[in-house]
Amino acid sequence: MTFHCAWQSPYYTDSERAAVADKLADARLTWVRIDADWSAIEDTRKGAREPGYLGALDRCVELSKQRGFSVLVNL
Repeated sequence: MTFHCAWQSPYYTDSERAAVADKLADARLTWVRIDADWSAIEDTRKGAREPGYLGALDRCVELSKQRGFSVLVNL
């Protein structure tokens, strides 16, 4: 299942991310694919890293792993 977890506000808050992950776990999924937006990671110049987006992406992977999912991050 594709989980647009890393999308920033107004799409998701951390509590909404967790609620969606819980619903996916209730559906007994074993894998999630999280889409990562490279233009949000390298947002200002080549080699730059946007810590807010990377933090959200890290939280997405962590909450997915906590629910037992295998995770594929798609750039």
